[in-house]
Amino acid sequence: SFECLKEMKVYPEKYRKQRDLFRFRLKELDFVKFNDSVWIYPYPCQKEIDFIANYLEIGKYVHFALVKDITNKKRLERYFNL
Repeated sequence: SFECLKEMKVYPEKYRKQRDLFRFRLKELDFVKFNDSVWIYPYPCQKEIDFIANYLEIGKYVHFALVKDITNKKRLERYFNL
């Protein structure tokens, strides 16, 4: 299964800097951008992401899901060496 992080597409403009920092951090942590606002990671990470999102004051715009099956699963497994 994969951790699935959903960013709300509509951030108030005043959070642009925080949003950009948050996305930069996701890339640093090796999340895969699945589509415009969904990021995928194969390991438990909700506590860390909640901490970062709340620190940046955008926590209410970030949502989690545990995904049991997903399209392109094999591609994601190869990317993460699973």
